[in-house]
Amino acid sequence: MDGWSVDITVSGATYSVPLPDMTLTPGAESVPVVLVDDRLPRDLIQLERAACILRLDGVEWSRGVLSSVSHGGQGEAITGRLVIEWQTADGVMPRPTERVDNTTYFQAYIPNNAQGATYPLIFGSPGDAGSNVPSAVVPIPLARLNQPAATDYFVMLAGISPATRVRLRSTKAAIVAADTVTILSVGTGDRLRQPGTGISGASTVLAKDADTDYFVGFWRSDPAMKLIGSPSGQAGLARVARHVIQTYTSLSIDEAQWERHEVNLDAYQVDAWIDAPIAPVEWIERVLLPMADASFVRTSRGVYLRPRRYTATASQAIRWLSAERGNLRRMSPVRTADPIYNEFTVDFRWTGNGYRSRRILTATGQPKVYGEPDNRVLGSALCAESQERYGVRPAPVDEVSATWEGATAVRVLEQRAARYALPRARVTYTGGRDLRGLTEGDVLVISDAAIGWSERVVIVDSPPEISARNVTIDVVTVT
Repeated sequence: MDGWSVDITVSGATYSVPLPDMTLTPGAESVPVVLVDDRLPRDLIQLERAACILRLDGVEWSRGVLSSVSHGGQGEAITGRLVIEWQTADGVMPRPTERVDNTTYFQAYIPNNAQGATYPLIFGSPGDAGSNVPSAVVPIPLARLNQPAATDYFVMLAGISPATRVRLRSTKAAIVAADTVTILSVGTGDRLRQPGTGISGASTVLAKDADTDYFVGFWRSDPAMKLIGSPSGQAGLARVARHVIQTYTSLSIDEAQWERHEVNLDAYQVDAWIDAPIAPVEWIERVLLPMADASFVRTSRGVYLRPRRYTATASQAIRWLSAERGNLRRMSPVRTADPIYNEFTVDFRWTGNGYRSRRILTATGQPKVYGEPDNRVLGSALCAESQERYGVRPAPVDEVSATWEGATAVRVLEQRAARYALPRARVTYTGGRDLRGLTEGDVLVISDAAIGWSERVVIVDSPPEISARNVTIDVVTVT
């Protein structure tokens, strides 16, 4: 069956019904449907929440259920909405069971400040700013024990190696543990277990006060520091997101699309902790993805992460198209894709109360501060060209809470410059069925003499809109 159609199962019988032409974007949550077929029963009880398969030219597009149904008599249309049931995430992390209580903690006495506290999940090395000693910034439940020795203290963390070294700090004492400290692990995989050893090397200056707050920091160079489920110990963005999805949700991963983007995303180092329950996908979307300007995509095959692209070459193009040859037709004027900014600032190394570090990307790097170069300020040829044309246009400050790595902060700045420093043109085109295979992020080469484009390299900037006969795409030029 050509065009859009829907298979509806009612009381065990399946009916294939053609639909009027409509335009859909992959990822749409629901679509209106008008069903003209006298075989279908006029019965709200049977029709409401009836299982459906939406098809385009006979090929499955998505699955869902019929909702908000209304109908008349025989010969009259049935109307409603097809609610598309993409996979949805469930649960929270850390899990409700991953708390300090008499079940998970192996001693009878639990200090007031630890009772009911969440065991923090650690990703990467929060606290490591590249110096010899990390900053102790991760708040932790810590229990004071009088056995086997009065100076033994137990740090409660989920999902790290028992041999991991930490830097320990309390609110009532100075730094109290040297870089030889090892800690116990109360989490392996996604299951808590009773720890068997405590901190070694803890100083006697540690305040013996059950109401004291404690913090730890981590060394990135520590060979024992490993992300759960990551034998290599790396904590790139895609690796962390995959672990969260597979451990804390029932979502499937679209492996083909995931692998297409994971190398680029893993260049962003994650150094973060979670010490309060949050929905897994919400944490990925709110904390991780803004750092890489990426989006969380649901498909019928699973989920994947898709970073936006701002640079490309003709050799990366998957299609060469021409308005003169009739491959596509322009549907909009040429317009700017984004506002222009040419000085960028990122704050990073989140401490729980603020940001420890800042980097700035502008026309020239390292201005003098009190006679010394300022290594927080970096130079950029893109920013220099933009400032020469448009003057200095500072962008709003980016706050990146999920990394302590300076190279990742610089990568964020360079990506922002690629997007905003120079104008990029946006144009809307429509073409035939042969464009259905395009996805957001694909590289094309387009010729369109009417607007002066001769083999112009562009990127598909949003999910294509697909109808039975046409595909509409927004493209932007590259920097």
